[in-house]
Amino acid sequence: MFHGIEELRKDGRGFVYWRDTCVEHYSFPDSDDGQERERAAALELAERCRAIEARGEVVSDEALSREGMWDGVKADQPVRDVALALCAAHGLNGLCDPGYLANTIERERTSRDPYFTMGDRVYCEPDPADPRSGDWWAIPEGLTLEELRTVSRRPWTGPCATSGATMRDFADALAAVEAPAWVKRATVSLCRSYASTIDWRRDARDLAARIASALCA
Repeated sequence: MFHGIEELRKDGRGFVYWRDTCVEHYSFPDSDDGQERERAAALELAERCRAIEARGEVVSDEALSREGMWDGVKADQPVRDVALALCAAHGLNGLCDPGYLANTIERERTSRDPYFTMGDRVYCEPDPADPRSGDWWAIPEGLTLEELRTVSRRPWTGPCATSGATMRDFADALAAVEAPAWVKRATVSLCRSYASTIDWRRDARDLAARIASALCA
């Protein structure tokens, strides 16, 4: 028993085991502060191991790494599953990638319509994190307001710096996909963030269809 946790033990070399599986190595100092930090780390480790077992999975280094991927992610399991599927489909294997994808999808899924009109002017919904939101915007030439809603929370002009696509390009690429505007906005955001991996010409429709199929049924 390690720090009162029945399932954990620590051997003389500092290796920590969950039941019979080595899951960690601790080298905290023997001081009171060091032991308190070790105890806090052990309690957190036990919580993560129990969460893995509660899902019916086997505790392992890989499972613990996956568990850490969701730190700071509030999206529910269906969104996380979509994020993992997209990472596998596009070869995204960074520890932060699933969480970033899940947060991007969740933001669009739970946010209000980003645009509203007053007379013949279009405004962005105010966003405390974006000092330029809430301003009046001219709809980019050639786009309708509904198309603008499917592309971005904030208009831009010309080709985007990462993907090289214009707003018109994204609107056209996703026009045939039967999906809510938020799905398409999330798709565009991911295409722009992962432009070196996700080719908007080739992948945008499939990406949007995957998100819609999993979360809009």
